[in-house]
This record gives sequence, C-alpha cells and structure tokens, in this order.
Amino acid sequence: MLVAAVIVAGCGPEQQYAEPIGTICSLEEAYENGWLTQEDILSIAYYYNQGTDGNEELMGENYVPKPIVPETLDEERVNQIKRTYLNDILQKPNESFEHVTIFRFYGIYRDCFVVSIGYVPQDSDIFADVLVIPDYPIGNVIFRYQPFNIKVWCEDR
Repeated sequence: MLVAAVIVAGCGPEQQYAEPIGTICSLEEAYENGWLTQEDILSIAYYYNQGTDGNEELMGENYVPKPIVPETLDEERVNQIKRTYLNDILQKPNESFEHVTIFRFYGIYRDCFVVSIGYVPQDSDIFADVLVIPDYPIGNVIFRYQPFNIKVWCEDR
C-alpha cells in the first residue's frame, strides 16, 4: 500500500492523468446537448462580456449572475480538464500539460465546469491568429466576440 502511494506521488501530472476523464466540448455544443440552460449561458456571458453588454433585454437592469463557487479550481480538476482537452480537442494524447493553460474559470453549471483554455506552444504569440467574430449568439444570448476558447468539461457525460 505504501509503495503504491510513493509511486503515484512520484509521478508527474501527465502520468497520473494519462487517461482522459469526462467529456469536453464547446459552449455551444454543451447548450445544444442540454447540459447548460439559457440561464447558465446568461451567467457565463455576463462574466465573459464583463457585464450586461449586448444582453440588456434578457438580463434587465438588476441582473445578478450565478456566483463562481469555488473561485478557483483545485489541481486535480485542472489536470483532469487539461488531459481531456489534450486528448479530445487537440488529439495530442502524449503531449505535456506544460503548454496547456486555463486562462479563466467561469464556474460550475449543472455539474459542468466552464473554462477558457488554450494550447500555447513555447515561444508562440498566443493572439497571433485569433479570428474576431463580434456578437456571437448562443441560445439568444450575445457573446461579444466568439468564445472560441471556452470549453465545457463534464466528468460524467
């Protein structure tokens, strides 16, 4: 028992999380699959747009988004999301976590974790080839600029 604990403790996160856990998809796919509701999308848009911009009619004057609880992700969850992202989105199952970054955590909605995540190779300019598409709607909710890097990770879907 002690030997197993030492072996696991000595492994890097890539070895501990060698297999993807859960499912990861775009924000739009999660909404279309019914994993997120329009109210969930509204909260995410509020944080993404930094306010009600573009969604004043849907949100109204006194809109309060769902709080982001917890405020940060624990290391185990971060590694699970990174592994699934590398395997399922990038198709790079042997790649290191080193170049995968979770830029922002938008909260947990219906047991799904919403993050802004990306792969940033060494010596690259992260924003070099970003395609800007203003006013991108998901479920009648407007996102200012397409949320291409927002992904939804669910452990049990």
